Amino acid sequence: MSTIIDLMHLIFPVALAGIAHMLIVKYEIFYFLKIPISIHLFGKNKTWRGIVMLPLLMVAILHLATLVITSPWSELRGGELTLLGFLLGFGYILFELPNSFIKRRLQIPEGKQSPVCPSIFSFIDQADSVLGCIIVYSLFLPHSLNFWFGAFLIGTLMHLILNYVTFLLKIRHEKY
Repeated sequence: MSTIIDLMHLIFPVALAGIAHMLIVKYEIFYFLKIPISIHLFGKNKTWRGIVMLPLLMVAILHLATLVITSPWSELRGGELTLLGFLLGFGYILFELPNSFIKRRLQIPEGKQSPVCPSIFSFIDQADSVLGCIIVYSLFLPHSLNFWFGAFLIGTLMHLILNYVTFLLKIRHEKY
């Protein structure tokens, strides 16, 4: 049971930061950062706003969460917790870029599913950022390979579910 609780504690701040970022995008907050990193390489949806905001959101949420819950990362203090949050946000964004690069080469429009093998691309669309966060977490928190594999599977499933819920709430334009 404690393994599942540990997994939820790892997923919670990432999910919350992701939802907060979706709201920032939806309501055009910090629009001055809505500058594509490279339209040619990644498309128009990968912007400097994401690179700046996701790490800042992760840092803030991790620090606030330590006041409310005891988690695997709540033993980290000050600079370590800030570094974890920054790297989680950066890892989330960084690991999305290769998928965006491939989709642009395959002429798949930004924010859209592939007409070819849509289930594979939908899985990759969710799993890429989860993998980035798992790698970052594993640098700070000692766990077995089985734990991290479980975290990857559950994190990816949670990402799919949250995307669908935010689609139903009209925060996202696409289901996945």
